[in-house]
Amino acid sequence: MDRHSPYALVADDDTLIRMDACEILKEAGFRCHDAATAEQAVELLGSFGQNIQLLFTDVSMPPGKMTGFDLARHCAQNWPHIGILVASG
Repeated sequence: MDRHSPYALVADDDTLIRMDACEILKEAGFRCHDAATAEQAVELLGSFGQNIQLLFTDVSMPPGKMTGFDLARHCAQNWPHIGILVASG
């Protein structure tokens, strides 16, 4: 992976799932940012959204007020270039 590899953002409240998803995405050639809540993901999008090409988020994101669907909608409205994958365990 080089400094020109695309970034992905993984948002999931489960630490092990976040770690596994980042590993899978790294094997696919991405560099990874990760967030434990949708609110943290929004902060990362605000800082790095122009460089992120993929958002992978869980549907359920306790303990915050936003769900993964809320995060996906927010991302699509503000960073339309980012591909979005919403998953549920």
